[in-house]
Amino acid sequence: MTTKSTCTRLARYGGCLLFATLTVGLAFAAESGPPMSKSEAKALIGNASTPADHHRLAAYFTYKASEMDAEAVEHEELAAEYAKKSLHPAKHSDVPWYRSAL
Repeated sequence: MTTKSTCTRLARYGGCLLFATLTVGLAFAAESGPPMSKSEAKALIGNASTPADHHRLAAYFTYKASEMDAEAVEHEELAAEYAKKSLHPAKHSDVPWYRSAL
């Protein structure tokens, strides 16, 4: 086995391991709740000075973004249901415009 193929294989396994670690870490973070409260985040924004502070802020905003993405999916599902079962057929033509505004 050549050194180049060994290095390539190790890099591939290392990349897979890193990806798996990050995926599990993000999944755990998403399930464990917000990393800090909104007021803590606001205070840390003004006082962040270390890499750890910035990582905590990044984790908070990543968590908030995932919450908002989930809410957007829910709104899309509700819009689809509304389009199917609209009680006001005259307004039904406005549904595509509302969905495009999301």
